[in-house]
Amino acid sequence: MSEAKIIEDIVKKISELKMYDVLLSFRGKDVREYFVKGLNEALAQKGIKTFMDSENLLMGQDFPSKLKEAIEQSRMYVVVFSENYAESWWCLKELVQIQGEKNRTKQLLPIFYKVAPGEVRGQNPREVTGKKQSYEKALTDHESEFGKRKVKKWKEALSKAANVNGIHLHDGNMHGCIPRIVKEIEKMMQRIE
Repeated sequence: MSEAKIIEDIVKKISELKMYDVLLSFRGKDVREYFVKGLNEALAQKGIKTFMDSENLLMGQDFPSKLKEAIEQSRMYVVVFSENYAESWWCLKELVQIQGEKNRTKQLLPIFYKVAPGEVRGQNPREVTGKKQSYEKALTDHESEFGKRKVKKWKEALSKAANVNGIHLHDGNMHGCIPRIVKEIEKMMQRIE
């Protein structure tokens, strides 16, 4: 057996050791019940193993270390950007970790759930019920607690992710979009293999 073949076999075995096919990153209060839960179920029906924070943690398990392990052991990432995503420092920290792992063999699929990529990048804040609600405002609010340096990292991660070609979901039947998203995930996973 040639040395190149041995290395190829080792790389293949390592990739098979991944614990999860897809890690789902999202702001729970926005999309857990009405969208992500349905997406997770549809992926499971296709035999795609997912990590979703509330479903893959055992009682007494350390959440930060389990999440870090899941990010490292996932083949790809689906990040659902929604209206309140940037309010959560936890989501932002998770996104930075995902960006650190993403490479040619691990891909990112952003889903823009009722938000535009420009808004995620902080460029297009929108008016909602008379007051400004935007990623930029949430990040500005975080500066007092976490400092400019950390928030700058979060902004960079948001901007990078928002520049990736993703799926845009606006008003309408969000559950009807799930089969299309699952097909896109399947295609991306084939390219990773």
